[in-house]
Amino acid sequence: AGSTGPICEPFEATWSASDSVVALELIEAFGRRLDGAGIDHAFSDGTLLGAMRYGTFLPWDDDVDVMMPSEAASARARALFEGDPTYCTRSSRPLIYATTDGWRFSRCAPPHYPFIDVVAPTTRADMNQKDTVLHSNGHVGNWSSRAALAQIDEHLGFPSQRVAFANGSVQIRVPRQPEEWLRHNYGEHW
Repeated sequence: AGSTGPICEPFEATWSASDSVVALELIEAFGRRLDGAGIDHAFSDGTLLGAMRYGTFLPWDDDVDVMMPSEAASARARALFEGDPTYCTRSSRPLIYATTDGWRFSRCAPPHYPFIDVVAPTTRADMNQKDTVLHSNGHVGNWSSRAALAQIDEHLGFPSQRVAFANGSVQIRVPRQPEEWLRHNYGEHW
């Protein structure tokens, strides 16, 4: 399982201190609005790795990742921010071989960095699908169909649960079975 300990070297922080403050603001605003509307979500990928290993951001990560339980939940969440003067959304194609769009959540001024990448299960499945799933650490997963990959996120991810993040300064939602989700996506020694 994951461990809490010193952040790995020799990585230098990708974000400046002010970027980290903005990222935490985005996490709080996003979570507060979705929770208020009863829309489940879970921080995932590098954000989840950081939360489970260190309780905060990975120093080498360059975004915040959120997965949604369905395309409908993703659309409802995005609609919550339509016309918002502070926070904006825009379409994004997370990886070139994804066939469905995710979207990004950021401050409107300036509308760029840092941001939250928001993806629904089919988008995540498109991003991960190959004949076998080969992860950067050499772990080969055994889920190859788009439907099976989306089902894994749904089964391990929702309903989500809360954990402390950033030295307890904020609570974030993570997959229902975060360690199993990480094992499936990153291998036994995530």
